[in-house]
Amino acid sequence: MTTYVYNLASVSPQPESAFSLEPREAVIAAHAQSLGDFETWNYEEKYGDQVLYGAATVICGNFSTWSNPNETREERFAKVALAAVEVLARLASEDDEQQG
Repeated sequence: MTTYVYNLASVSPQPESAFSLEPREAVIAAHAQSLGDFETWNYEEKYGDQVLYGAATVICGNFSTWSNPNETREERFAKVALAAVEVLARLASEDDEQQG
């Protein structure tokens, strides 16, 4: 499996790098290496707690990738749209509770 990692601090829409790793491991590696850390055996211990998950993404530091590189564009869009609806519903519920 090749996982393409994007640098969110870059203006380029092109991948920053490619790793033969699962998405979580790939973003951790990209983040660690951007800091000059090439001690790969310590990555999970050092950076694992910095990983964030979005509806269809995995992020560590400034680096992101798709959580499932094999999904189609349409499947990713559907996940992101569903997550957005869930967030809006939760916000509306919180607003109702505050006014109620």
